[in-house]
Amino acid sequence: MSLRKAILLASAGAIAAFVTVSDASAGFWARHHPARTEIAGRSRFQQHRITEDRLNGSLSASQAHELRADVHGIHQEAHQDALANGGHLTPGEARQINGELKTTSGEIPR
Repeated sequence: MSLRKAILLASAGAIAAFVTVSDASAGFWARHHPARTEIAGRSRFQQHRITEDRLNGSLSASQAHELRADVHGIHQEAHQDALANGGHLTPGEARQINGELKTTSGEIPR
């Protein structure tokens, strides 16, 4: 086996292990977090709006990429905050995340 194939196989294995760990923690988030529906719904809706605006030409590819990264980062932040607090967000964290989503929403053309 060539070195290149060995590196590719090792990389694929590492990615598979990471996805498995991420899915396991996502299950905890999904089952035990009371604000999950709101945060996930807002994130999905914003991602949808970004895609629609990219398709109709309201956003450039780089603008859409930046906005998607912002929304994804906010969602990941909420996920990590919840995991750090036994599966729940503190009221302050929930306010902060909702404020960040509101700010990002305002940057997406209507």
